[in-house]
Amino acid sequence: MLLATIACVLVAVQVEQRILRWRAERLLSEITALRLRQSDWQAAQKIRERWGSWGRYDGSCTSEHCYYEIELKDFGYRHANLFANRPWAWNLYQRIGGRPARIRADWEVDAGRVWAKGFGVHVEVPPAAGHDFGYTLIATSDSVSRFPFYTYWPQLLLHPNYIIGTPGGCESCLAVYAKFTPYTDPSEIDRLMRFNLSCLTRWDPCRERGDIMSVAWNQYVAEMPRWQASRQRIMGCQTYPLEWLGRDSENAALVEIESTKPGREAREPSRTIEVKLLQRLKGLDKWPTGNLQFQLDQQMLYRAVEQGSENIAPGRRFVFLLHDWSRWPKPDFRVEPCGAIAATRSNVDAIERGIRLDYRTEMVKSKQASGSASVTVD
Repeated sequence: MLLATIACVLVAVQVEQRILRWRAERLLSEITALRLRQSDWQAAQKIRERWGSWGRYDGSCTSEHCYYEIELKDFGYRHANLFANRPWAWNLYQRIGGRPARIRADWEVDAGRVWAKGFGVHVEVPPAAGHDFGYTLIATSDSVSRFPFYTYWPQLLLHPNYIIGTPGGCESCLAVYAKFTPYTDPSEIDRLMRFNLSCLTRWDPCRERGDIMSVAWNQYVAEMPRWQASRQRIMGCQTYPLEWLGRDSENAALVEIESTKPGREAREPSRTIEVKLLQRLKGLDKWPTGNLQFQLDQQMLYRAVEQGSENIAPGRRFVFLLHDWSRWPKPDFRVEPCGAIAATRSNVDAIERGIRLDYRTEMVKSKQASGSASVTVD
């Protein structure tokens, strides 16, 4: 009787895991088939209709805007409370083939088009021989409107619209991710969204990042020497295109220098400058009434002004790319590295082209609806 019970439990676990894998593979196929900037509201709606039992959204979900998320879980994740204080049961569940897992998929529609999508897998890895604890294996592939400013420059020189990486500070886990903009070639996106979902059913569990997301991980490992070698070359603000700076900046402003004096920093050129805002190009919701002061040094200067402080003079116009460190009510905008750019016509045009690539920017959306104001440059 005991053996029969054990056999029934074993079969039930295996059947449940295979159903989860089948659903995950089907869901991945449907999300991959969505084409960013091409697939319409109807295509997204079909996925919503098929996966409504596992889906959710906040607020309204219309063709004007909808963010929709789908989540699948195995028995272990769905009934985590049963295992919370029973580690022996959790270990037994994994020993008989249970692979505690969560699968997440999402898409976002704006103005009737699919602009974002993603897919991710969390699967628990049981302890290896001689180890007391297991860990979580994580693989994700998601679209983004921009990349964190300056963080991934070296890799973007190899492919400007996507990155592959592994996060720091991931305790009790191994993770790999891919992030791509909607302007990435669809064939590249398909490649970055390849997951090995046999990790949900394998008797011998997946343990490494390359096991669950081999295409992206192998590329990351192969490219690492190239982008690490290019790190020093980038620091002079010579290589990274202005379009990408505009895309990846949080805030961008056209300003005019009102006054300048030697800065607090010892290194040259360092200047304390006071500027007035001429035009908001991106963000800047917290810019106050009146002028602001900034510190400029060599690391912030880009191209036309990087030769020295003689170019930083009252009356000169710049595009500032800014990070917002504000703590209300006091504004605290700081110029990004390579974020002080002479406001020549060609420079401003390139930055504005990049800003238009960041589809989440509210300023961009308003410009698309009503047209943009002209920019006066040097």
